[in-house]
Amino acid sequence: MFCDALANCSPISCQYVAATPNQHDDDSYGVRTVVNYELEYIESGTGYVVVDGINMPCTEHALHFRRPGMVVEGMGIYHSHYVEFFMNSQREVVEDLNVMPEVYFPGDWLEVRDTFATMFSDYYTDEATRPLTFKIHVLRLFELMIREWYHNTAYAHLNTATTENIHRSQSFINQNYAQPISIRQLAEYVGYSVFHYSHAFKQVTGETPVQYINRVRLNYARQLLVETAFSTEEVMARCGFNNYAYFLRAFKKRSGVTPGQYRLKHKRIKARYGK
Repeated sequence: MFCDALANCSPISCQYVAATPNQHDDDSYGVRTVVNYELEYIESGTGYVVVDGINMPCTEHALHFRRPGMVVEGMGIYHSHYVEFFMNSQREVVEDLNVMPEVYFPGDWLEVRDTFATMFSDYYTDEATRPLTFKIHVLRLFELMIREWYHNTAYAHLNTATTENIHRSQSFINQNYAQPISIRQLAEYVGYSVFHYSHAFKQVTGETPVQYINRVRLNYARQLLVETAFSTEEVMARCGFNNYAYFLRAFKKRSGVTPGQYRLKHKRIKARYGK
């Protein structure tokens, strides 16, 4: 229902805002009523947004969706980017979207961060194509939100112990991604057979263990490319890849560009906007 509604929407930008962090935990960004639709990505810091009297966490990498008429107040010390937009040229409220949650914690938060960074760059530099690229970026964010929501809903019925064990193995991957990791090693870590572990992992996460390991490693690779001066080969090694050709193929498949192009793009964004 809401997917059909989104398919018929053509988001139009109103403004793009980078929120400056407050000085104290109890500082307020002010109480306001949301006029248009908004998406806000929490880049860093801590705090919460009071939405119609309910506290929504503003932890790192959270993505907030706000609809017209909501009364909100941001509290805490956090840095964020948010975009305000209409859903169509008539500025209509799309009732079917009211069922969507107000806050998301995307597993692929780097995809969200990159989308906001690209949107930020396009918003101020590519005026001729802005309406088209803005629509593409916003709908991509909605796609990520819906996938996250669907996944959490679809697997809510799973055995708690199974879910916790898979999450333990994910934590192991997140902490040891730079080292060789085998599926047998992960299965033994949680006391499962390889078959049982692989099946349970796909049920809980929606990915195979290998897909998840590669995603974690590629996320860290993108982070190192932006935040360090390491060579591509060193980034590859630090993220657990041992085959350069495979790394390049996997990186381009996931990011759409080569590691060098990815680094250059984000250097330009940093140079222009100081981010």
